[in-house]
Amino acid sequence: MTKIHLERNVENLTSPTRGDLIYADSVPEFVKLTHPGADRILATDADDISWSTRLALADSATIPPLNITERSAEPSSPVSNDIYLDDGANTGSGSPGWRRYTGAAWEDIFAGAGSGFWSRDAGNGYVYPTTITDSVGIGTGLPDALLHIEADQNTTEYLHMSGYDDDAANVRPVMKFLRARGSAASPTIVSDDDYLGSILGVGYDGATFQNAASINFAVDGAPAAGDMPGRIEFYTAPDGSVNRLLRMTINNAGNVGIGNINPGSIFDIRDSVDGGMAEIRLINSDTNATPSSDESLGLTGYFYRNSVSGLREAGRIELGKEGTWATGATSDTYWAFHTLLNGGGVTERMRITGAGNVGIGTVPDTLLHLESASPSLTIQRSNNANSSYVDFQGSGGSVGVRIEYVPSINDIAFHTLDGTLQERVRILANGNVGIGIGDADRNLRVWASNSGASGYALTGGVDIESNSITGINILSPNTGYGRIYFGSPISATAGAIEYIHNATLTDGYMKLRAGGADRVYILGNGYVGIGTTPALGLHIADGIGFLVGGGTYVSPTNRNTINGGYDTDNDTGSLWLNYRGYLDGFTRYRDTNIADGKGNAIVTVDGSAGNVGIGTSAPQGIIHTYDSIGGSIVWEYDGVDGTERTIIPNGAGDCLYICRYTAVIRRSDGPTFTSIGSAVNNSVVALYSAGGNTLSMYVDTNGRIYVKRTAGALTYKVILHLIWL
Repeated sequence: MTKIHLERNVENLTSPTRGDLIYADSVPEFVKLTHPGADRILATDADDISWSTRLALADSATIPPLNITERSAEPSSPVSNDIYLDDGANTGSGSPGWRRYTGAAWEDIFAGAGSGFWSRDAGNGYVYPTTITDSVGIGTGLPDALLHIEADQNTTEYLHMSGYDDDAANVRPVMKFLRARGSAASPTIVSDDDYLGSILGVGYDGATFQNAASINFAVDGAPAAGDMPGRIEFYTAPDGSVNRLLRMTINNAGNVGIGNINPGSIFDIRDSVDGGMAEIRLINSDTNATPSSDESLGLTGYFYRNSVSGLREAGRIELGKEGTWATGATSDTYWAFHTLLNGGGVTERMRITGAGNVGIGTVPDTLLHLESASPSLTIQRSNNANSSYVDFQGSGGSVGVRIEYVPSINDIAFHTLDGTLQERVRILANGNVGIGIGDADRNLRVWASNSGASGYALTGGVDIESNSITGINILSPNTGYGRIYFGSPISATAGAIEYIHNATLTDGYMKLRAGGADRVYILGNGYVGIGTTPALGLHIADGIGFLVGGGTYVSPTNRNTINGGYDTDNDTGSLWLNYRGYLDGFTRYRDTNIADGKGNAIVTVDGSAGNVGIGTSAPQGIIHTYDSIGGSIVWEYDGVDGTERTIIPNGAGDCLYICRYTAVIRRSDGPTFTSIGSAVNNSVVALYSAGGNTLSMYVDTNGRIYVKRTAGALTYKVILHLIWL
């Protein structure tokens, strides 16, 4: 049951119940509604600061729900201190609201200039009419705002709003800030950056209250009819200061900015301190009693595929543990980057280990490790004006090795540091390689210094040039091979130069290959074999000599001897000095000369007529000798009495020889005699000497010419000059 008490001494009220209304008549500016043991209080007069204490109840009270019918007329036969709720229709009342009977007349409770208590407005809502100086205090009798809530106790809740509705989901308690320029009677539009409301946290610093943090609601753009862009700003004061700084902004586009008022993206973080770090901290757990190695932190992005499939994970950045994390030595981390390909699930694409190694497609073992079915790395310039570089630097920061790409001509150059960074190798766009030179006009050009010579005009090939010793080293182990191959589409090994090593230096040998077979052998002892492994200084195998079936070799005991028919047990082995073109059926003939080593011909064989010249390179006869006086054909014969020696072999059948000759006979004891004569067929010409008719020259009927000694034991040299007519 609700009781209404109007009395001066409220201390006399005992056993109050829920809904009791007490009016302190002695001070008509105070009304209080109470509830025993409640935790809220409503006071409207500074004189009532200690009222609840005097009441000996709890330190606060609540406003109960009052179901009192409004009256359109004053009650009849009232007594002093009666009250009623007037609906404003009573012509005698000042305004709708509570009224009290003084014993002589009815008056508005809290009557006075600009006041009244819980009067009803035109919208039938009950309000407490106030001005800026006529405020409501809850828990305080000295309100310094239109509504001032204060509690001198450890309360957990100062403002409580509840809402109940069974029909609409959007019905809820609302705290609303309304702001307009102009006045309540004539409001005008707000402007960009106008503040619409604030929530401010203030703390007592020991001397006064200071602002610590706030949330501001502002206009974020130019408003118009049906258009009110908004912004929320969050401020806090740093340690050591009471000046609040902007910490976070949510602008009209929904972008969130930390450290800036104009975020340019959905999440925009900036640090206002130069040199500082804008940090986002993610903590998995700080309560693990036992460390584990399978923990990670991640930032995951999602996309909607369609209305049926819904959200799909599209990518993830993951910070994970490496090692057991049981000790500092095993506390490593990694960064992993995951992407989605063809809808097959998010897969790790790149990893950065705790050691700083970067792996793309793999867990890296080196600083940069790429793995895929066909890995590639691309460096692209936006223009061709300058080169692109890959530099390798030492600990001092200087470039020790550089790989350069020259986009204007598509060359690649390699540089090394030797005092200064210099180009060492260049690969041209056409594939030519220059070592020590930038303009290689061969497939490979190795240049150390200028030799003064120009290489032969080749469409490819290799040049090696210097102004000193130049060469190529092919190094192999003692039992290895060194090879240079010459190939063609017919055979990849048609030709070759090969050296076969052995543990003993002289047991090594070289081979020259032609036509796909080994043709020449050079042994470590200097022997040369053509078509065979040589057994002598120069060994030409049968079938490879100057004539088919013949061969030539150099005597192992006499380097100036060439022998024909080596290793053949027959009389057919011959030595031929021949111009090959004639044997092959060509109509060209060449002379054959035996020279003295100084370019002077000693013997000449006319390749066309077959004449032999001795001392002359233009023989006029089959044998043509030319020399100064005292020289000619020398034939020496040491014989015994009655023996004979053939000078000219048998002719073919009978023939006539007319012989003019000069014979100079020199005995071994010194004297010389000369005789001139002639010989015809079947005649004998006597040669005279100091011993008389002791030596004869004979010409047989078949053309055989011979000399015969007839007496004496002297040695004769017969020098003949024969002219055949």
